[in-house]
Amino acid sequence: MMRESIHLDFPGLIGDGMPNGQMAGTYPGIGVMGDLVEAVAEFTQDDIISPLPNANSTLNLGMRHSPEGACLPFKLIAGSLMESIGRGANLVGMITERGPCRLGTYSLGLRLLLKEAGLEGGWVDFDNTSVRSGYMRRFKEFYRQKYNRRLSWIDLGRGFIMGLLRLAFIEDLEAERNRRLAIQRRPGDVEACFQEGAEKIRAARTPWSMRWALGRAKKALRAIPVDLRRPTVQVVITGEVYCVIDPFANGRLEHRLAQLGAEPCRVLWQTDYLLHGMGLGRLGHLGGRPAAIRAARPYMADDIGGDAAANVGHAVLAHRRGMDGLVHLKPFACMMEFISENVLQKVSEDLDFPVLSLTLDDVNGAERIHVRLEAFVENLFRRRECRAAAQAERLRVRA
Repeated sequence: MMRESIHLDFPGLIGDGMPNGQMAGTYPGIGVMGDLVEAVAEFTQDDIISPLPNANSTLNLGMRHSPEGACLPFKLIAGSLMESIGRGANLVGMITERGPCRLGTYSLGLRLLLKEAGLEGGWVDFDNTSVRSGYMRRFKEFYRQKYNRRLSWIDLGRGFIMGLLRLAFIEDLEAERNRRLAIQRRPGDVEACFQEGAEKIRAARTPWSMRWALGRAKKALRAIPVDLRRPTVQVVITGEVYCVIDPFANGRLEHRLAQLGAEPCRVLWQTDYLLHGMGLGRLGHLGGRPAAIRAARPYMADDIGGDAAANVGHAVLAHRRGMDGLVHLKPFACMMEFISENVLQKVSEDLDFPVLSLTLDDVNGAERIHVRLEAFVENLFRRRECRAAAQAERLRVRA
């Protein structure tokens, strides 16, 4: 049965669109990916309607028009696109994927969903496995067909490079922020400083001014008073990329861990995905996805799609680096992540490395997750104290 139109369900949501047939693009929001898209749009002089940050209204909108069994990222992306179309967007750019991961079917499902909801508009797919094989050429051809004008290779290349640098610098600043969240003396100081620094990076228009803004922002973060004597543990965060990167989807997990005294160590970054798609994955954080997939081979010989093999490898690498534990985030009904969850339990047993898997969906109880997270971090502190006591005893016996 056809669902009711959004015009009826959410009065006032859908606007009149852009005037005179003007194209206005949008895209699924995730993390700081908008910094790359908007930098390209600045050089190509396109109109971009950036997605709003995910909120309860976004999820409710996506839930209302999505299949019940759809995963959390699908519902959030659906709601986000509907909001952007309601603000005037009439063209959607969607990154998709080949292989068993459901991301490969998101595009078709979302197009049917939006059509059923009474929303018509242009659509263009970008296969993230073909960045090296004509990605830019396909974009230029699409641009020529839709806008009836040619796009300069120079403008497109400059926009992509500037966007990639902006994305990399902001994620570098995020990593610096995470190292200080758990030891800041006044809650909120580190996040406020990070946001101010990120805006200065976005305002820069050359690679040199962006690097200068990053240096100044890092210096400001390092000047924030911290308590170096405060005991902390290091917790790696991995899982399905959308759930890891989007703070609404994971309930601001990084800040929650910091409140519990744990340093959040995220290992999935958007720059790694772009570099991997361009065949430059080794240049990513900690060797990027190739290093993680190699580390996973004793447990998962083949890359089965999605982030499954990389997540297993990240657990092995985290143990080698002496981290205290790992939190694995997976959307409900995500086949790839349920496979990696089972393999991660084997890794945990073999390496004596604590792993907590959390399932995220639209009916998740935040308090339930926080209780499990609090118990997990408390266990990590207890393990560290036991190891310290055992080492002290060994030294005493030797003396």
